[in-house]
Amino acid sequence: MLQTPVSSSPKKQSEEDKEDMRVEIMELLTVFIRKTPNPLPPFFVTELFPAVMEITIGHAKESTAILQSGGECVRAFFAQGFSQITAITYSGGHTAMDLTLQLIGKLLDPEMSEF
Repeated sequence: MLQTPVSSSPKKQSEEDKEDMRVEIMELLTVFIRKTPNPLPPFFVTELFPAVMEITIGHAKESTAILQSGGECVRAFFAQGFSQITAITYSGGHTAMDLTLQLIGKLLDPEMSEF
């Protein structure tokens, strides 16, 4: 029987690893969204869309990869479920369009790196 060494402390993820994981998850989610028949499942609109927006907007300044993957994911959401996305209001009175306008503001921010 092969024995593998077991570390006594869990490996901490670097910020780069976390960024890579976020990008890969959003890319995978983009494929799921594009392959899902209309209408999108309610969970996608009520839970996943705001989560993608939070990650994309929250990490836009430090990661162009997250901004690009998140932007593609948001684009897929709108392509597959425009009427669902535009009709939803989240807690606190924010709408999906409010989140989208925040993202557009980040994309057009002259302080943002293009690369």
